[in-house]
Amino acid sequence: DLDRQPMVVRGHDMSNRAILIKFPRISAETDVEAYVMAHLYIAERAMAATEILSRGKEEKIVALLDFETYSSSCKPPLSAMRLLIPLLQTNYPERVDHIVIVEPSFWMRAVFKLLSMFIDPHTMEKIVLINGETQRINKLKPLVAKEQAMPFMLPDGELTAKVDINHYLENVPFFSLYDAEV
Repeated sequence: DLDRQPMVVRGHDMSNRAILIKFPRISAETDVEAYVMAHLYIAERAMAATEILSRGKEEKIVALLDFETYSSSCKPPLSAMRLLIPLLQTNYPERVDHIVIVEPSFWMRAVFKLLSMFIDPHTMEKIVLINGETQRINKLKPLVAKEQAMPFMLPDGELTAKVDINHYLENVPFFSLYDAEV
């Protein structure tokens, strides 16, 4: 499913927590089992990279969701989300330091605002919605150095904009970041 929903572990935050980047889905076609397995696989890679980067001092990751070119016509089925979310909550409690959503749509911000009344305040502190360049700079710059950011994250991000998912899966060691020397 990573061909339809590209995800990589690329860059790290100021505390050496790996950044799991989830790009916009490019196909509506979804195999629910493959969707769930792809997310679990990338989460495991991110946690392994964090452990290596931090020399075992950190266990958490940063999840960054890019919605800039998101199309609702490519959204995964609700059944996939219903299966994935409880698995993540059960198997990975307290493993996410931040969830950063870049350029969420109006409906996503509205639903988030409505649901935020029911979300634990500790959890709410972890979720960051970013719209526009000014918010990217103000909210991401304290978290991620420009050397560890892609241009969609920070305007001066130095990591290339292009990601080759096949290169990542076939050539980059499980515990390494996308840009690791191989």
